[in-house]
Amino acid sequence: MMGHVNLVKESRTVDRAEEAAGVRLAHAFAAGAEGALEEIYKDVSPLVFTLASRALGDQTEAEDVTQQTFVAAWRSRSSFDPDGGALRGWIVGIARKAIADALEHRSRDRRRLEAVRDAPPVPVRDLLDDLVLAYEIEALGDPR
Repeated sequence: MMGHVNLVKESRTVDRAEEAAGVRLAHAFAAGAEGALEEIYKDVSPLVFTLASRALGDQTEAEDVTQQTFVAAWRSRSSFDPDGGALRGWIVGIARKAIADALEHRSRDRRRLEAVRDAPPVPVRDLLDDLVLAYEIEALGDPR
């Protein structure tokens, strides 16, 4: 029984030490301290990448979203309140927005491709006539 009590005390001590280190990192990050971005990146990037990879189903896009997340976090670090919440949670929130943006971008691209695919073909002759006309008008000079 005594061994169990010691393990619980040690666990609480480790939890408090980790929490204190997290608070120090959050303050350093918000202040723009050298090395803070690298440290939080090492800690949180695997989680961000996993979230993005699962949501997007594409490793390259997930890598892009992960990079975008940390660039956005660093650029907007002045809006982060280290006393108001966890840095990890704040970064995951940025990642969720970046994932949503990537999904919206993908959807918008798909709609554009479908619109082009479904558009009636323009006769090549009409395009050539338009190009020749535009060239000739440009060659006239001012006033046109």
